[in-house]
Amino acid sequence: MVNSSTKDICYRTCLLTRKKQHKLDLIRFVKNSDNCLIIDEKQTIKQRGFYLSKDRSLINKDLPMVLAKKTRTKINLNLLDQLNIFFKNK
Repeated sequence: MVNSSTKDICYRTCLLTRKKQHKLDLIRFVKNSDNCLIIDEKQTIKQRGFYLSKDRSLINKDLPMVLAKKTRTKINLNLLDQLNIFFKNK
């Protein structure tokens, strides 16, 4: 029998570090209809999700290229700006 307290714990793997973390401790990205990654702040968009640790040291100028390669998507040029805004709001 599944314990209800453990059933609600959702762990996901960071795309870059490959470490498992609680999904609320990660940033979720989804592909939009243009095959571009967008940030899903509320983690509610019904699309395939990719998770990235909220560790600010992972955010660097090469991040968009790495994400594009690992997710096989196009990356908006302003993704780093969106991530910086995301961290300022938290």
